[in-house]
Amino acid sequence: MTISFTSSLDAGHTTSTTYAAALTGWAVTALTVTFVAPPTGAVLLHFGARMLTQSSTTATACMGVQITQGSTVVLAANDENAASHGGTVYSSVSTMFRVYGLTPGATVTVTAMQRTSDAAVTCWFDNLFIRADPAN
Repeated sequence: MTISFTSSLDAGHTTSTTYAAALTGWAVTALTVTFVAPPTGAVLLHFGARMLTQSSTTATACMGVQITQGSTVVLAANDENAASHGGTVYSSVSTMFRVYGLTPGATVTVTAMQRTSDAAVTCWFDNLFIRADPAN
């Protein structure tokens, strides 16, 4: 496996309190990267975006990822692994963690998923990216 990377310079927003791949006003349906799992079955996953919670300093914008092998969800987007930000000024945030237990040689898809902690607050996401590196 080589390094896999994708990004979008487009901006979009959500008021969804559950993780969703689509953003309103975004040119792409979902930001995804696909790769073949390395022989170790492990990758370092790095993802992030510029985030803003419009008119709120108490809400949180969250970007997580959903990982699938074929049609099987290996990891659902969740707050524990998410990159998150709360504030009315755009901030660049990212996170990285090791994903293990992938089936060597299987096709893996990583999809960016976004949400807000408060349905009354619009959260904006811009300059999103996902990068996967083979790991030991």
